[in-house]
Amino acid sequence: MNREERTPEQEKKTAPKKRVFLECGTNLTPVTWIGSREFPNSELYIGIDINAQKVKEAKELAFDRQPNMHFFPADAADLPFGDESVDELLLGNFLGDDLKISEAVREKSVQEAARALHKGGVLIIKEIYSPADERYVQNLLSKNNFEIEKIIRSGDSGWEDEIRKYDWVEADRKTVSRSYLIFAKKKQAEK
Repeated sequence: MNREERTPEQEKKTAPKKRVFLECGTNLTPVTWIGSREFPNSELYIGIDINAQKVKEAKELAFDRQPNMHFFPADAADLPFGDESVDELLLGNFLGDDLKISEAVREKSVQEAARALHKGGVLIIKEIYSPADERYVQNLLSKNNFEIEKIIRSGDSGWEDEIRKYDWVEADRKTVSRSYLIFAKKKQAEK
């Protein structure tokens, strides 16, 4: 079985322990290509998308770029990862108001993020096109055992530097005024 045919679980079992960054809804433009976030060999980047054709194209584009990048067709509402097997998880433009994703699927995706992340793992919510109401997202995170560490909104000091890590920003491209990044940590189990 070659590298491209292995499942995420098989990859994790055969690779030395690395930090795992999971991007849900990677499409053809993983955060490693459109943002300034870098993934050294000590980290494993995994991009998933429900669209198998987009995953195939992303694999072809990534083939020789970085050996620590892997792409799989998968659903964010049914992640093919074990419990507490991911260090960071990005849901980008996934919870937005104008998307054709049902509220049940959005909620299940956050539940799956909570299941897959290590205790203390970080969930990054990036909403720049049609952001969901911030209070809705905050309540959803709280209900799923996340504690918000930081919210950065478009227009805030540091917005452009922070968003550039996770998305491309051009001078003439304006994000929606309600755009934000939320960084939430999975809480430790209560004793």
